[in-house]
Amino acid sequence: YHYRVLSQEMDAGLQAWQLRQKLQEEERKQKNSLKPKGTSLQNPLPSQ
Repeated sequence: YHYRVLSQEMDAGLQAWQLRQKLQEEERKQKNSLKPKGTSLQNPLPSQ
């Protein structure tokens, strides 16, 4: 019984983690699409 409760908690934690990853991915896509294409060319990174 105790093991079953533990595995249910782990499943819930895994689902929450996957959801958070998906949300972060969507957020990053939105930020990338908001950014004008030319800015990265006009402002080269210091590493280049």
